[in-house]
Amino acid sequence: MGAAVAKGTAATMYPVPKVTETPIGKGVWECRRHVPQLLVRGEHVVLVNLVQR
Repeated sequence: MGAAVAKGTAATMYPVPKVTETPIGKGVWECRRHVPQLLVRGEHVVLVNLVQR
């Protein structure tokens, strides 16, 4: 697999996804997580939407 990394350095190697929260109204918030690459497996996947940049 690879060499072990020092404790606390994994977040610098693999950044945490950026999270954006937007109020929609009446106490409802939209939460978006920006993940550069994502592996989706399983038969229960309902929708995969690709956004062009």
